[in-house]
Amino acid sequence: MGVPPPIPCASPARPTWKESGGCAFLWALLALETLKKSEAAPPFALGSGESRLYTVQRELAYAPAPRRLEFAFWFRLRRVRLLGLALLILHVCPARAANEDGLLELWKQHLASADDHAGVIKACHTFQEANPGDPLIPVAQGFEAWHGFRAGRVQEALLLVEPALKAPAGPVTDGARRVALGWMTRLDRDKVVAALQLYYRKEIAYPKTLEQLNSHPKIPAAARPPMTDRMGRPWSYRLVSLGKLAGLADQKYVLQSTALGELTELPAAVQAPYGSTIQAVPVQVLPPIGETVPVKFKLGGKGGTAVVQVGQATGDLHLAFVGAKILVVCDYTAWKVFPKP
Repeated sequence: MGVPPPIPCASPARPTWKESGGCAFLWALLALETLKKSEAAPPFALGSGESRLYTVQRELAYAPAPRRLEFAFWFRLRRVRLLGLALLILHVCPARAANEDGLLELWKQHLASADDHAGVIKACHTFQEANPGDPLIPVAQGFEAWHGFRAGRVQEALLLVEPALKAPAGPVTDGARRVALGWMTRLDRDKVVAALQLYYRKEIAYPKTLEQLNSHPKIPAAARPPMTDRMGRPWSYRLVSLGKLAGLADQKYVLQSTALGELTELPAAVQAPYGSTIQAVPVQVLPPIGETVPVKFKLGGKGGTAVVQVGQATGDLHLAFVGAKILVVCDYTAWKVFPKP
């Protein structure tokens, strides 16, 4: 049996293959699938499918001992060769390594060119095309989506963040999901605002609670908004007075996500400096614990310090990646790339 030519891999570095979905795992699956087919249809079997296997079993039942040994040897040799091939492939064809230098340069360009949407989006595309299968691609897609939102191309940006909701679990993909939930919450807020305006046109006042939107007889079911943000938390909604005018307590409101605060509104979020919501700074990478790496962070303000492991979060801060040169965090609004301390 010939050995298939190896799939080109990026670097001898060996990140967690579950995260990167690299070529080694795919080749192992291919080898094991070949093993199944070889056992189901050995060259001396007749017919096809189950009938061939049945023919082999019947011949074995009535064959003399030397013949049974020959059959057993063939199957055992086949199994050993194919399992050996799978292990060899896993050893010599490592999962695709993260292009840390490339992402760090993209991060710098992204920060320096907040309004050069075409230039940064092109750089994001270049990074993705040059590094297929790179585990850090969701971060580059996050940069691209933010430029789309800031440029007013909301639907295009939405197409970039929505797939993260269905992505397989993993430290980076979980971070992408967190960022996506934040931006989709902002779009859901617009739906609540539209329902509030519809209620106001009917009553010349805003409701005391959002539940009144769903119970109002003149608001159609199609116009009823979600009662929670994308994180599953009820909206923070309250009526506020309109200046010093008495008797007008139902003419103005505040509507926020408790996770996003003052940046719940889409215009406010895209005008804020990118990454400004992340105040934590990594100060030390600690010794590994099992298969994960803990990092000590200095939190913003008087928050003190916190130790976060890769794939976990403290508050809104999620630690997505720790590599040889960089580490990557995110919250519900942005990604942030740091040189490794």
